[in-house]
Amino acid sequence: MEEVEAGSTKHKTYRIAKRDRENSGSNIDVGDGVTASELDISGLELLIPDIEDYLDEAISSQANNDVVELPPVIKFRKNWSLSVTDLSSQLWCEKQIELVLITGRKRVTKEMEQGIERHEQLELDDHDIVEVKVYTNEDYLGIKMLNSINLIEQLLSTGKCRELWIFGNFNGYVIRGVIDQLELVPAEQKGKKQVLISDTKTRSQRRKPSVSQMQGASLQVQTYAIMLEQMRRNEVQFDVLYTSFECDKEASFVSEELVDEGCLAKLEKRFCKVFSKLPEIATTMQLSYECQGEVFETSEIPLQKQSTMYTIQYLCNFWDGHREAEPVSKNESWKCKMCEFKDECEVTPLISHPAKQTKMETGQRLMDTFLNANK
Repeated sequence: MEEVEAGSTKHKTYRIAKRDRENSGSNIDVGDGVTASELDISGLELLIPDIEDYLDEAISSQANNDVVELPPVIKFRKNWSLSVTDLSSQLWCEKQIELVLITGRKRVTKEMEQGIERHEQLELDDHDIVEVKVYTNEDYLGIKMLNSINLIEQLLSTGKCRELWIFGNFNGYVIRGVIDQLELVPAEQKGKKQVLISDTKTRSQRRKPSVSQMQGASLQVQTYAIMLEQMRRNEVQFDVLYTSFECDKEASFVSEELVDEGCLAKLEKRFCKVFSKLPEIATTMQLSYECQGEVFETSEIPLQKQSTMYTIQYLCNFWDGHREAEPVSKNESWKCKMCEFKDECEVTPLISHPAKQTKMETGQRLMDTFLNANK
């Protein structure tokens, strides 16, 4: 691939108007892991076997007066779709994730607000954003796919793009996420290019991130690398994506920006074609930490695919209902002191729960297979 030069014309992507995100279909995702309303479970071909299994178990256990609960993925109406942020947040504290789902409370910290503002500023520096109206689930997903097409074309023509929406398939789930930045950089082979994935984290103080924060960020960028490679090789299952978003792939688009694209089935072909043009994905990712717009720490994260896949599988076991949500380990009890659920959490290591703590530490050791490799 020849050396690319930045063009003078700014590219653009579309942002769905807030009122439309709030008022559109019931299965519209308003952000990375945030939904506008309770999801309507309609992926019957996926759900029925699982529900039958749980009903059979419930019937057989009634004689023993046991209580059988639906797994979190069904109980909390996740529609077999998780965000990369969902997964990385589990590494911070899985019990906190469960309590957020149960209570609907999620505190937005000053640091989080600063991070959102900074990412928006960086995105606007990279390309224009046009606010659009959506009317259907198909429009909503179509806008995401069209944005990704436009951004990959920008990457191929200018060598850089930001905020790329992608998805992948893991353990029966649709995993989705937004890659902070992609760049075309020289590969080891002379004259070749590769795609470098990088992420910028905003800090309120010039302080190095904790090991726990590094672990979550490391899982994120490695998952993105695996997903992007899946998309480059066209190894993703669009029908599962459509089921998760409750979309009819043959239904005509309604939004003005999408009418010319026809429907999801047609847009899918463009989507696959443009991603197939990507060069190889770099097996080392980059994490940068900045304070007040200045980068003060940069880390190189090597891709450890087997460990990452194992960790994703273990994290999905919680959503499948195969294990309980795990609280933080005793040596990370400092996290609890800043948690909004610290006064109501029954398994915080700030108080003694010997039996539960032993069970939690066993699971923690399993995840450490991945985590320790990325310290």
